[in-house]
Amino acid sequence: MKPYTLKKLDDQPVVVLTVSADYQVTRDMPESRAELNAFLDTIDEPVFYILDLREASFSLDDIIRGASMGGRGSEASWHHPKLRRVILISGEDMVKLAAKGLSADVFGNLNVSVYDSLDKALAYVNEQA
Repeated sequence: MKPYTLKKLDDQPVVVLTVSADYQVTRDMPESRAELNAFLDTIDEPVFYILDLREASFSLDDIIRGASMGGRGSEASWHHPKLRRVILISGEDMVKLAAKGLSADVFGNLNVSVYDSLDKALAYVNEQA
């Protein structure tokens, strides 16, 4: 069983990737990123991408690697043209700081929001509609 789930919400322009406590950035992100990119390539309308990190625990190295895989290079899913915005769900201060760092030139000036619950993230999405 994969340590993540990827699903499109039926009633909203939202894709949610939920990672479990077993998720390891180096091992699992290449696959989850490829699955996300493949899905995004098939849709017509841009969506919000919510990455639910609440169950996982990441080291500083994990966060740096994850930010690099998501925001840099030819496979950088966070720059996919079908993404309206990347939204992280986490209560961790390190994740909040990393999200701010993604606005740097090296990550392509990503504008990432962080919320501590799915409800708050979806409220933000609904405000944008």
